Amino acid sequence: MVSRSFITAEKKIIKRGKAYLTPMKHYHIEEFADIVHPKNKAETKDFGYDSFEESIEEMYDESEAYVCRNGNGKIVFIGGLNLSEEVPHMFAIFANNLDYNVVLVAKMSKSLLNMFDRVHPVITMTILSKNEHMLNWACWLGFEPVEMSVDKKFVEFVRCNFENYDVNNKSLRPIVH
Repeated sequence: MVSRSFITAEKKIIKRGKAYLTPMKHYHIEEFADIVHPKNKAETKDFGYDSFEESIEEMYDESEAYVCRNGNGKIVFIGGLNLSEEVPHMFAIFANNLDYNVVLVAKMSKSLLNMFDRVHPVITMTILSKNEHMLNWACWLGFEPVEMSVDKKFVEFVRCNFENYDVNNKSLRPIVH
């Protein structure tokens, strides 16, 4: 268990009530490993990793990742962008308390994505085709399914947000007096 002093010292990037997103630190890995949702742990091998620990270490090393804590200080999910590809790839791994925090996950994942939209005009995501809840979540976040893998195991999604980068968008133009 992580000490309360670590939790209180965390930088709160986005807040909703007492819940918040904070940049992922190495101590979050150990804390999260004990509470990861069983479905996420089981999917580790589907994504080509030998163990959950291997996947979360790689995520920490190669990603811009954030931890979401609920009002009680418990981790709800870790989400972010893998930046090792040409186009950033969004991911989320949920804690075993997901069923009690569905609304918070929806609000905070949307807030996280809105933050990423300011910097990245295109974001991708890969989801297992058998995971209907995650497929619906991706669509709710504004991702569009664009491709299914040859073995029909994965669905590839893309989210384009060119409006923030469009020079013809009048809302982004400076005001001229």
